[in-house]
Amino acid sequence: MKQHQINLITASMTERIRAGRRTRRVAGACLALVACMLVTATHARMRLDRAASINEATAIRADRALELERSLADIDSSMTDVRSFMAEYTEVALPLETTRLIATLTRSLPPSITLIELELDYDDGFGARGRVDGTPRGPRRLVGEIAGIASNDADIASLVQVIGGREPFAEVNLDYSRSRTVRARPARDFRLSFIVDMDHAFEVEPAVTVDATAAGGTTP
Repeated sequence: MKQHQINLITASMTERIRAGRRTRRVAGACLALVACMLVTATHARMRLDRAASINEATAIRADRALELERSLADIDSSMTDVRSFMAEYTEVALPLETTRLIATLTRSLPPSITLIELELDYDDGFGARGRVDGTPRGPRRLVGEIAGIASNDADIASLVQVIGGREPFAEVNLDYSRSRTVRARPARDFRLSFIVDMDHAFEVEPAVTVDATAAGGTTP
């Protein structure tokens, strides 16, 4: 007895199977292409976001740099104003306190001397010429005068010596010394002058009081 194979798959079925396979391959390729497109788009989006972040950070740093530059310009302008002010202040300011200067003078007086008058005149170096552009300024000076009554000429000489030996006093001169009577007792009326160089800074030291007893004087 002979056996014969019978093919139950018809040609149309075979064609449908092949068409299905082709469709699946095309669908797979499309899915792969879509996946590649999604990956490419995602990567491009990430790079775009990163570039935007870098650009934003760069813009922020640029704004800060410009702000810092403007601040430095303002500071430089302010420093120029401060330097100009300090130059003007140094030109007109006194390098020492006149109150300390007066205190030093009064404490330098011997007990036998009575102070009657104290004058301090400031010479800014321009004098009667006034402050004119291009005019050179002379030395700044403080011209002082002391008038008082002493028991004798020895006390006056001691005062001149004490003041003349102390900074910042210079050119200490006795303008006059003349006799007068105070409370029916003989005395000496005197006036002395001095100059203080105001173009230099000085440290006023504690005054040394002249001992009138050692000088042989008495209080008028």
